[in-house]
Amino acid sequence: SVSNKYLGYYFFSNLVFQKSIFMIFLTTQKGISASQISVLEVALLASVFLIELPAGIIGDKYGRKFSVVTGLILLSLSSLGFIISNSFLIFILLFAIEGAGMAFISGADEALLYDNLKIRSKENDFLKTLSNARTLSYVALAIAAILGGILQEYSWNMVYGLSSLMML
Repeated sequence: SVSNKYLGYYFFSNLVFQKSIFMIFLTTQKGISASQISVLEVALLASVFLIELPAGIIGDKYGRKFSVVTGLILLSLSSLGFIISNSFLIFILLFAIEGAGMAFISGADEALLYDNLKIRSKENDFLKTLSNARTLSYVALAIAAILGGILQEYSWNMVYGLSSLMML
């Protein structure tokens, strides 16, 4: 069913294994300072802000599914970039790409869910599905936090690589 597919998408896309430990990675593995992390976060937030409107226009023109898939690909590429780069300037770009990915998904996934439910005359399931998805996202984030902490003991590449894979 549409609801189950959405729940699966929401669960897997929230398995972001580096989310709770990315600052440890950046400081211990890549030599990034706390002030540089602030710059990276500004790049992320500025990107979300600047890309939100164009991403919405693109989503309206090419479809919500296109927008969500584009966002997931950008998030995946961002994670992969941390595996191969050691440059602060590249990290700024990767955080901006992550922000762009977030902007492309923002609202498009929920609208896509509603559209698909409406086609099947099940739009009354929207809020229940959305509520279940958000609950499931907390479970996924908790699992990712625990597994990310364990995985980083073996390989940071595994942490970022698996996050990238989950986006796809």
